[in-house]
This record gives sequence, structure tokens and C-alpha cells, in this order.
Amino acid sequence: MKFKLKENHILLLIILYSLFLRIIYLDSDSMWIDETISATAAKSILLHGSPILESGVSYNRAIIFHYLMAFFILIFGGDFGARFISVIFGALTVYLAYKFSKKFIKKNNLIFPILIALSSLEIIYSKQARFYQAFQFFYFLSFYLFYKIAILKEKLFSKKWLDYLFLIASVYFSIHLQTMGYIIIPLFVLIYIINFFNKSLLKNKGFILFAILGLYFIYLIFARMISNLDYDLINRVVLYFNLYSSYYFNYLPLLVFLALGLIFLKNKKFVLSLLSYSIIPFVGILFVRSFATRYEYFIIFPFFFFIANCLTKIRFSYAILLVMILAFYGSVFDLDGIKHPNLDISMPSADYKAAYEFIKGSNLSIVSSWTPASTWYGEGADYALKYSISGLSDDWMFGNVTDTFANALVIQNVSVFPKNVLVVLDEQAKNKVSSDYLEYFSINCSKEFTAYNIEVLKCE
Repeated sequence: MKFKLKENHILLLIILYSLFLRIIYLDSDSMWIDETISATAAKSILLHGSPILESGVSYNRAIIFHYLMAFFILIFGGDFGARFISVIFGALTVYLAYKFSKKFIKKNNLIFPILIALSSLEIIYSKQARFYQAFQFFYFLSFYLFYKIAILKEKLFSKKWLDYLFLIASVYFSIHLQTMGYIIIPLFVLIYIINFFNKSLLKNKGFILFAILGLYFIYLIFARMISNLDYDLINRVVLYFNLYSSYYFNYLPLLVFLALGLIFLKNKKFVLSLLSYSIIPFVGILFVRSFATRYEYFIIFPFFFFIANCLTKIRFSYAILLVMILAFYGSVFDLDGIKHPNLDISMPSADYKAAYEFIKGSNLSIVSSWTPASTWYGEGADYALKYSISGLSDDWMFGNVTDTFANALVIQNVSVFPKNVLVVLDEQAKNKVSSDYLEYFSINCSKEFTAYNIEVLKCE
């Protein structure tokens, strides 16, 4: 009997290869600052049964995600275990891309999952001990389920209530992972209007209740945004737009394929629905006071969806896909895993792992410029160096006496700097602490160890 390679078999190979790209080198680099926060929360779950930090404060953000992370740390240990949960969501996103293609493109359905599987950004975020990959998955799973159930009136299960339960669960996890998830409800209202608007819709009580719920979530979002407004708003939006544009500069040549993909989709209501669901939050993030490319990363999914749609509509689509991957290899796509991800300025990283390995067993007190790393990689810290990490208020991290993560004594100014200590000083702290500290370090401290973006000082 002759074996015939079916689409499902090839899809399985694509998913397995995507897993390989996401697992290889998974623990090669030390965690960057946000990762150490999640890893510390998961470590606390294993120690105490809940994410209660050394200070007694409970880290309740994305709590289900952190329990799952704790489970994999228990199995695999270390950075590998902490990051493995994102590997799973990365592979699930590849499968979701296939489902999108099968439902909304309906031709050459493997192109979209291939693009997601080989995307450098998708691989990078699937290797992080943070919930950005999980959010992208649930955000677009929510769109897929809503459009299939509420717009196309198709079933997932034999019981209709199970369909809606599945949808509600997906929306809940999106909100649970990121505040941006709240925008899903008003966007669902907008999508429903795009597809079904007529005068009779305004008389439908179910729709009116749904719309009121959507308006309530819009109120919550805008109330939070207004509280962050300042006189430099316009300048900041322009600056962030330029920064995000420069970060995605390598993707600009692919915009031609994206534009053609938009044109080639016959269902213009669907196009408008997906564009609204993607672009509205993308623009909204420009108004957030902190610049962070990880907030905008979710847009990569629809970006490649429209490119995939373009490729499926032209001759020799898989040959052109291969040329595209090879032409943008190393910038947009990756084929062998990324050993050392090139993180941007909004993701401060340093070799915390090496620094805390160096001071392991020391009898001296430890001063840490980033205490979550001291808790994850070391045995905590005795003192915390206080400075503005984000450029905004960091009161949630530093109390009047001790910090949140390691319960370390907060050094309020250089005049009370402790004697006979080891200082673990990363590059971002070095760039942001006052000049008084740098002067003190140059006079009273000697450099004992140096690694990527970090140094250990011994201060007498």
C-alpha cells in the first residue's frame, strides 16, 4: 500500500519543527528583567503554594499562567522550565494559523502556519518566561471563535452553550494575561455591527445588552488612558510611532504582499473585521506612557495572515514563499533557532545568571540593582538599589523600607550606602542611577566580575 503524504501529516511536521526552533537554545541566555519577575512568582508558588513574594506581597498578575509555569519548573527546572510554557503557546499559535487559513483563506492552507513557525519574532517570544505569546494566542483565538460562532453561525460542539463557553474562556484568558484584553468586548460589538448592521439590529435586546457591555469596557479602557495623559502626549505618540516603525523596518518590503493580500480577500466584511480587531489596539498602544515593543508584538499574526492570503492567490505560491524566507532569513525569518535573541531597548537584559553564579557562597551582603534576578538566580539580596526603572513611578517595587521581590532593605540615597558589600550592577541601572552613586562606586568599589551588561563590584 502506497503511503500518501496528506496535509495533516505535513502540518504535524511543521508544528514539530516549530517546537524544535523554540526549544533549542531555550536556556542559553539569561532572562531579561520581566522574565525574572514571572520566574520569581512561579518559584514562590512552588515554595509557598501561592505567588507570595519574600516581602509578603502577592504577585497576582496572570496567576493561572504562573501556576502553569511553576508546573514546568517543577518538571524541567531552571530557565528551561520557566520558559517552556511559552514554547507550548508558540506551537499552538502555529496550529491556530492553520485553522485561520482553512476557515478564511481556504487554499494552500500550510503557508500561514509556515510563516508563523519560521517568524523570528514568534520564535523569540515563544522562548520567554512571560505571557506575551500566550496573549497573542488567546487574543486571536477569541477572534476566530467569535467570527465562527457569532458571525458565520457555525458550530464547534453539538451543544451551542459549549461553543459560547469556549469563547468566553478564551476571552477571559486574554483579559487575565493582559489589560489590553478588555478591548476584545467592544471590538466584538464593532465586528457584529460591521457584518449585520441594519435598523432591526437596534431593536434587538440581546444586541443592545451586548453593546452596553462593550461600552462599559470602552469606559474602563479610556478611564485608564486618560489618567495617563500629559501635555507631551502628541510628541510621545509621534516618537513611539517612529520607534515602532524602526523596530519593524525589516518588515516594510513585505507590505506589498500584505496590501495584495487585503485586496485578494473577497469577503470585505471579514477584512474590515480583522483589520479593526488588529489596528485599533495597535494604535491605542501608542498612547501608553511606556514604550515597549512587546505590547505591539501581537500584530505579527494578522500581518502574516494577509501575506499568506496573497501568496495563496498567485502561481508558484510555495516557490515564492521559499524565496521570501531565504531573502529575509536572519531578519524576519529563522531556520535554526535563535541562540542569542537581539532584544530591543525596551527589554533590558544582562547576564544575571553568570553574575549570581559568581557571588554564590559569598559571606558578604549583596546589593542588587534588580532584585527579582537575585531571587531567581541567587539566594535573594540584602539591599536593593533604588532608582526609576521605567522613568515613571516604581512605588510598587520599592517600599519605604524593603523592596517587593526580595524583601531587601531599600537604599534611599548614597549617603546611607552600606559598607563591605558586593554590588550586582546591571547596565540599565548604571545608566539610570544618579551620578552620586557612580562617583561613590568609582571611589569606594573595585570591579570583581564582568559579563554581558552586568558587573559585580566589591565596596569597602
